[in-house]
Amino acid sequence: MGLRAKMRVASLRQQDRKFIGRDAPALDVAVVGAEGSILRDARGRTFIDFMSGWCCGNLGWSHPEIRARMQRYSGPDYAPPSMMYPPWIECAKLLAELTPGRLERCYRATTGTEAVELAMQIARALTGRDKFLSVEDDYHGNSIAVKSIGHRLKLPLDGRALSRLERALEHEQVAAVILEPIITNLAVEIPTAEFMTGAVDMCRQYGTLFVADEVATGFGRTGAVFACEHYGLEPDILCVAKALTNGAAPMGATITTAAIADTVDELEIYATFGWHPIACEAALVVLETWHRDSDILLAQVAERSAQFSDRFAEMKLPEGTDVRIQGLAIGIDLPADTDAEEIVGSCQERGLIISGEDGQLSIFPPLTIDRKTADAGLDILASQLEV
Repeated sequence: MGLRAKMRVASLRQQDRKFIGRDAPALDVAVVGAEGSILRDARGRTFIDFMSGWCCGNLGWSHPEIRARMQRYSGPDYAPPSMMYPPWIECAKLLAELTPGRLERCYRATTGTEAVELAMQIARALTGRDKFLSVEDDYHGNSIAVKSIGHRLKLPLDGRALSRLERALEHEQVAAVILEPIITNLAVEIPTAEFMTGAVDMCRQYGTLFVADEVATGFGRTGAVFACEHYGLEPDILCVAKALTNGAAPMGATITTAAIADTVDELEIYATFGWHPIACEAALVVLETWHRDSDILLAQVAERSAQFSDRFAEMKLPEGTDVRIQGLAIGIDLPADTDAEEIVGSCQERGLIISGEDGQLSIFPPLTIDRKTADAGLDILASQLEV
């Protein structure tokens, strides 16, 4: 890289620190392009993307149909929430047909946080209760309400956890249990079927709603269109965002049954930018793609998932390493005293983007990643993990 390019990158870093508020320093990657499973930065470097923007770009970056549809768009700049807008109905209908069980009524949101907030509003309005329960240390959004969820269930989520859950629910004060069916935000913790089915039954017993937070797990990430399908669950409310537009525009949704929606009143759900017209164009492509090609996409996920599993089985990993794989959601517990952030940095220097902290690594490649690219990324990862 020439001197001028180096100065440009240094200036970007300085300006980012000065003008952009963050909760942690930015990675030393100034992204300027992305296609498929490859990112390109301002220094001309390319990276294999094993993160998909944390489960946003499931269908691969620069998706040609999404880009073409957004570029062709000639509709209104904005659709007021108090009016009707035909693409909202198209999106809602496709989403209702795709989601499991009797979910039918969609509430518009802009982000995953807002989608979970809406679920909390619905649960509180329906039950008259103010308490909520989720898993200890799991993440469901950035708002004060979501971060203030008081009851936290400890891992592991197996049959023994049901007694802990019952103690929290038996007083009939909890409005909703909010869970990721596969917990991506805790390095892919996988609850047992006994726990998940028992939790739903227990919620029904004590008048508590079951909310499936599929913001990260939705749209094929775990090897099913929605992760709750692995357990045959029919949630009362389901939340999506991220891959709903393949990362091309901000958009979230909260979907519930007609029976719940028709019972609830006094909701404050005005979303100024919920389902912006441009975001709807991207979402319509994603939803149409999943309706048309779900079998093909899920077969691709199964094939790549087996590839990752086989490669990890072949690696000479240090004692104490635990690898969890569900579809293309992959979490790795590292041996004690291993610096996850150092591994992330070393992989980045070699051209691979992964995530890691607190002794754990998380990997979420695009569902469309090809075998050769996946192998190249796994080669880099193996060079940093193997003993």
